[in-house]
Amino acid sequence: MLCPHAEIRTRMYGKGIVGSTHITVTSCQASAKTCPECDLLLRVVEEYKPGWSNAGHADGRLERVLHLESPYATPGVVRLREGSGGGWGWFNNLEVVGSFRFFRKAKGDILSLRGGGSQADTVLYESLEIVEASSSAAAIQRASKWLAHCVDHDKEECKILNPSFTPRRLLNVGTGEQNGEPFLFEPTVPTLYVCLSYCWGPDAADVLTTTKHNLQAHYQAVPLVAVPQTVRDTVTLCRGLKLENLWVDSLCIAQDDTQDWLQQSAEMRDIYANAHLTIAAEEPASCKLGFLGEQQFGKPGWQRVFTTHVPKEAGGPDNQLILRPVEEGETITSGRDERCSLDSRGWCLQESILPTRRLCFNGKEMSWECGRRRICECGHALWGITARPISYGNVGARIKQGYQKGRWDKCTPRDDWKEMVEDYSRRSLSKKTDKLSAISGLAKLFVGAPWEQKPYWYPGGGPLALPRTLALTVDNYKAGLWMNTFISDLAWWLVEPGSENSGPVPYSAPSWSWASVDGPVRFQYSEAAYSRDPTAIRRIDCTADDVRCETIVPSDHTGPLKAAYTVLTGPLVTAELVDHPPTPYYTGTGFPGEIPAHRLYVHGLQLYSAEVALDQPRDVFKDQAFFFFRLFTWKTQNGKRVMNKAWFLVLKRSSRDEAAFERIGVGVWLDPRESDLPSFDGAKPTSIKIV
Repeated sequence: MLCPHAEIRTRMYGKGIVGSTHITVTSCQASAKTCPECDLLLRVVEEYKPGWSNAGHADGRLERVLHLESPYATPGVVRLREGSGGGWGWFNNLEVVGSFRFFRKAKGDILSLRGGGSQADTVLYESLEIVEASSSAAAIQRASKWLAHCVDHDKEECKILNPSFTPRRLLNVGTGEQNGEPFLFEPTVPTLYVCLSYCWGPDAADVLTTTKHNLQAHYQAVPLVAVPQTVRDTVTLCRGLKLENLWVDSLCIAQDDTQDWLQQSAEMRDIYANAHLTIAAEEPASCKLGFLGEQQFGKPGWQRVFTTHVPKEAGGPDNQLILRPVEEGETITSGRDERCSLDSRGWCLQESILPTRRLCFNGKEMSWECGRRRICECGHALWGITARPISYGNVGARIKQGYQKGRWDKCTPRDDWKEMVEDYSRRSLSKKTDKLSAISGLAKLFVGAPWEQKPYWYPGGGPLALPRTLALTVDNYKAGLWMNTFISDLAWWLVEPGSENSGPVPYSAPSWSWASVDGPVRFQYSEAAYSRDPTAIRRIDCTADDVRCETIVPSDHTGPLKAAYTVLTGPLVTAELVDHPPTPYYTGTGFPGEIPAHRLYVHGLQLYSAEVALDQPRDVFKDQAFFFFRLFTWKTQNGKRVMNKAWFLVLKRSSRDEAAFERIGVGVWLDPRESDLPSFDGAKPTSIKIV
């Protein structure tokens, strides 16, 4: 008979979908006589739960779940179910009595990912036996192999951008245990070095750092016993890898020297992008705890190595397998919404994207990321199976290698930038004024990237030629936005207005920038949705006459700001901000995806309503006059039917500059009729300054 596995795998494979097949024990036993896959599966089940297959569970089920995600397949979960059931979805009525995954034990280190395709790959994946402790010689040897393989084989994808760059200061740690205390030095020639990316933690106020007072002493020696455990672990690891120079912010920057901090923070792109290796301590959340030690996935209870016959059809003749239990409710995508501590820290976004190579520690297992590959110790850490909304290694490689290469032909720097900002806005910063500083290095990395402008309309005019591509320049960067798409990107909105993490912050950016608020933002004015509609076109309803940003360090165009403003010319009308349900003139929400938790409506003089999302809680704006300023309109046509979707800023008079306005939110008008936001009827173009 035909093996049940083969039928569903043949039908599913190559379509990039997730699916499962459910096999009765008796059916699997019958198939095992001719099917090596079923025979192997039954023997693994016997190892996992001895006697279960032959304990009279004639109505038991073996649920074999295969997740096939293009371009890489992922290891399946085997679930054992008992009970009776029938009809559609019968398996959901059965009790799960055990779940596991199993792998073929790799003979050597797994240094590449294979997409599957052969029968053996889709049946049985390779895995390493995870070392019990990341501080062990075996762990350091494994990390050394990953690094050496990348250096020797990935020269193009993982080349250093500027090999002649060296940080202002480095910590010399030596290359062995008998090297004495580390010490700071100022390199005068290009020097190979390692960076540390880690969490300081809320309890780091008393840890040893470099200051103006002890700087000279640290040039002589930094007492290793006095630094936090994470730094000590990094020194141990560097010595094991025979890499003697380390950059760590707490020691290489004088923490109480504002000038030193500003100068080195402006060099973050170069510091991380040109490091030979970055060590990423994804956990723990405090630098006092350290990251080397026992690994959860290396414990004997999590992985069991056993010997059995593996037929050639299932990837044999290797006969050692690794069996790993799966907790109830766990799936291949479990934990997608759980960020590691490092991925919750604002400064660490650029520390994840800028490096060429990252060696990561999370307390479970070690993993490796570079411009060519991403793997973990067990060999199945695949692209996309994490809580990260973007693949940091891929983004960094695209920026460094160029978007014009065939490997990245469907990706654009604009999409990457907006995704990064959305990710970044969900992270925490110890100092709210670091909002632009902590992403400055990434902005510098984007300079020179090709940024395509779509065709659009100006008020009263025809279409603006054809799409054109403009390279990003440092002068085009304005407080977290780029002039190439400035008008459109003013339509960002705060996902959770009124939450404890949102609201105004000490001055870090003008009100029109996403960096002016503390909370998750989105850019979903839905250009992506319209890009699939050949009739859709964006009409720009205003012009940006001037955008000025004064940085604290004049030479650092992407750094922290002293002041900024923009002058826009377009339709401006007065409005009233009220709380009430939609009026008959308003037929639906215009916000895509997540709807703001606090719904408000803006009434123009003609009493038409449109929905807005505020940047701060509603009660902050009591007894004030409001205005809305039209930005752009999406127009689509279905036969004779035309629909307009207009986006506008919600403004108030500035409390800092009486001649200027401040943004307090963004609004959208959407109507299935041909109405073109009647509230703007008769509005004349007005030039306004927004700070």
